[in-house]
Amino acid sequence: MPSKMMLSAQMEKEFEWTKWANEIPFIKWPANWEVKAIPPFCGAIIRYWIMTPRGNISVYLDCYDVLGYFGEPHWEVYPDSEDNNARFAMNDVEGLLKCIEGNSLNEKAGE
Repeated sequence: MPSKMMLSAQMEKEFEWTKWANEIPFIKWPANWEVKAIPPFCGAIIRYWIMTPRGNISVYLDCYDVLGYFGEPHWEVYPDSEDNNARFAMNDVEGLLKCIEGNSLNEKAGE
């Protein structure tokens, strides 16, 4: 059985952790949110649990369309303001934060 260190090295290579460490944007979380980084699952690169005044939110970064198809590296948020999943391009930090704050995609579009 491979050692944990060997498994971690293989995961780092397969999921290009060094590459993504350089490309993932910084996120300035609002001060009234509690953000916990947790281990990713099923192909996600990074995952957060976020406690906001409106409730608990799960956010993960999928860079290989392993967990859902978006066509490029993307954040997935659950739940959004309509109790669904919402996806945002990795560099659309503004959209990501607005979604977490509870703005629906329809409100963002002015509908």
